[in-house]
Amino acid sequence: MVHIMVNWHLLRTNPTTFARFLDQKNSFCPEPILYFPIYKKKTRPHGTRHPTLVDKPVYPGYFFANLRPDSDDHYRISHLPTRARFIRFGDTIPVIPESVITEVKRLERLNLLVQERKIENPYRRGRKVIVHIPIADIHGIIIRLIAHARVVVDTPIGLLSVPLPAITLP
Repeated sequence: MVHIMVNWHLLRTNPTTFARFLDQKNSFCPEPILYFPIYKKKTRPHGTRHPTLVDKPVYPGYFFANLRPDSDDHYRISHLPTRARFIRFGDTIPVIPESVITEVKRLERLNLLVQERKIENPYRRGRKVIVHIPIADIHGIIIRLIAHARVVVDTPIGLLSVPLPAITLP
């Protein structure tokens, strides 16, 4: 049994030419294995009513390349028409241990590489707030958000249009 030594390296290309680089790599030099972790992103394309799930790279523009040190893969992959550069530290191209790639693949499988953030607007309709005016602090309820970082608040003295810095959440 012959064990072929392979090394993982990190490549960087322009994120906008990511797909073009993959096509050229598969056409001109299909031998080296490239790996880039992906995640499912919910997006709603223009003109559609419902959101769809799309595969997106976790690190846009970055690839892990599995290259044999005894071949010319380094040269062929970095001299494609769409350029990609090896990430270097000084004059050497660092080798990424197989354990790191295995861990990244495990996290990708468990969907733990990218956490979807829910950004909730604290100044939503119906939220109780305290309005700070020169005379006193007044409790109120937000009626609606209006332009230029202002809200309309229903208070005991009537409806007030207040800038966001003038209110706090209880």
